[in-house]
Amino acid sequence: MRMFRMWQALWHWFPPRHQQKGLHLLFTSDEHGRSLQYLYLKSGMHEPIILLIECEDGATQTVLGAYLSKSFVNRLDNKVYGTGETFVFSLDPEIVEYPWNKTDNGFITASDKGIGVGAGEDGFALWIDSSMTHLTSHPTKIFKNSHPLFNKPLRIKCLEAWSFIE
Repeated sequence: MRMFRMWQALWHWFPPRHQQKGLHLLFTSDEHGRSLQYLYLKSGMHEPIILLIECEDGATQTVLGAYLSKSFVNRLDNKVYGTGETFVFSLDPEIVEYPWNKTDNGFITASDKGIGVGAGEDGFALWIDSSMTHLTSHPTKIFKNSHPLFNKPLRIKCLEAWSFIE
């Protein structure tokens, strides 16, 4: 995934303490395959983690993702974790941030079943399935997305996990 042109749009959403740091690619499905366990292993204790997901639906391509405030090490016991710095976003076809609404909680869940960001009544703002091949979205109050980020499940073309260099 060559997404450097989109980083500039994304950069100002990061907390100020990270805006002067460099980035390090922790995982890419293009090189590392589609194993959640390997994603968790490669991401280690890094936090925050930026997930970039390139999807396709026929001729349409979509790029979206999530800023995860906490590492996947926190995924023990299938509990929801994270902080209000967590958010989801779309970079293509349009650039939109969906920040925390400052009232609801339910930021991140990660297990052998998949990764969910932004718990809602019917599902997550973003849900990555266990095979890392499909992405779904539901409306959530936590991230002010009153509608799904996209209308039907998308096929994941490439998933990347990035973190900041200390």
